[in-house]
Amino acid sequence: MNYTGVTDQGLAQLAELKNLKSLGLDSTLVTDKSREIFLRLKTLESLNLYHTTITGKVEEEIKNGLPGCRITWDEKSAMPNRRRS
Repeated sequence: MNYTGVTDQGLAQLAELKNLKSLGLDSTLVTDKSREIFLRLKTLESLNLYHTTITGKVEEEIKNGLPGCRITWDEKSAMPNRRRS
């Protein structure tokens, strides 16, 4: 789903996928509002949140809630000059 217009509302539809292993959301429109959705995806092994507006606080909560998941994220990647229009 990298580089798509997926939003928090669209991401909510994935919450029912019980065997999802990898989720790429680079340069999407997901925000901190998706925190609970991420925390329900217990089978995730890889989550790419690069170039999203997810905050450090929520990234840390996701990391703690999904200890077996490798998360790609950088707070500075959300800066307007580093995100696609």
